[in-house]
Amino acid sequence: FSDTGLSSEDVSTYSAYWEQTRSLYAPFECTTTMRSGNADVYENQIPGGQYTNLQFQSYSLGLGDQFENVKRKYTEANKLLGDIIKVTPSSKIVGDLAQFMVQNDLSAQQVLDRAEELSFPSSVIEFFSGEIGFPYGGFPEPLRTKVFDEFEEFRKIYGPVDRLPTRMFFVGPKIAEEFPVDLETGKMLHIKTLAVGELTKAGEREVFFEMNGQLRSILISDKEATKSISFHPKALKGVKGSVGSPMPGELVTINVKDGDVVEKGQKLATLSAMKMEMSITAPVSGCIKKIYVSSGMKVSGDDLLFDIE
Repeated sequence: FSDTGLSSEDVSTYSAYWEQTRSLYAPFECTTTMRSGNADVYENQIPGGQYTNLQFQSYSLGLGDQFENVKRKYTEANKLLGDIIKVTPSSKIVGDLAQFMVQNDLSAQQVLDRAEELSFPSSVIEFFSGEIGFPYGGFPEPLRTKVFDEFEEFRKIYGPVDRLPTRMFFVGPKIAEEFPVDLETGKMLHIKTLAVGELTKAGEREVFFEMNGQLRSILISDKEATKSISFHPKALKGVKGSVGSPMPGELVTINVKDGDVVEKGQKLATLSAMKMEMSITAPVSGCIKKIYVSSGMKVSGDDLLFDIE
């Protein structure tokens, strides 16, 4: 092929212009968000099949007017992850990280500097855990160590769920049903579900069960009963103890209560957004002064979740 003399960067600028121009003719278009082809894929390396999905997901997350920035962050995210081969599902990991960076106004350097305190999307943590395999050339350092070491510490506390029978993990046991959990050779737990309590004002139910014959109970959230759109105060910028939501979504679990003493990096809650799940972790060590949310609540970006002092 002969050199056309055209700059791909200049062509991308014209491409972005016509994409926005055609959006004015939306009533006459048959597509949802994509109005034109884009030459900038030569720069950002977004796979064709992912391009439209990424744009639609950005609109759903409230980032539609920042899609140009999402594409730029896609390039940065790809480099942070080691310039990986981008096919399903690895391309989704790059896209998740790119949107996370835009939502939280993070540069590539800030991601590296703050990796130990950021609540990354679950897909990014799974990537560094080797759940989709190992990239050519290995995992990028020091990002991999910062992200993975914190996750391994969390796993030591809350794992291993792989010891649960499949049906128990996905569906849960029936009342009066007993099932074994084989932790290791010679160490087995026998768990029996006894009863489920009434719904509390916090949207939780107390579940009573026996473990090796001893009575235990635990509070769990009732997702269906607590689904609601709530409006919250915003987290204070620059105040690390003011923990905000990194993006819009639904709070799956709340892992702490008022007065709890937490360590930096400890999991506070789980947020679900557009098929992504991420852990909200404590940016600093301290005491939970106040919790502003409950399980099942829908929140917006920067909504205040916890105060730590």
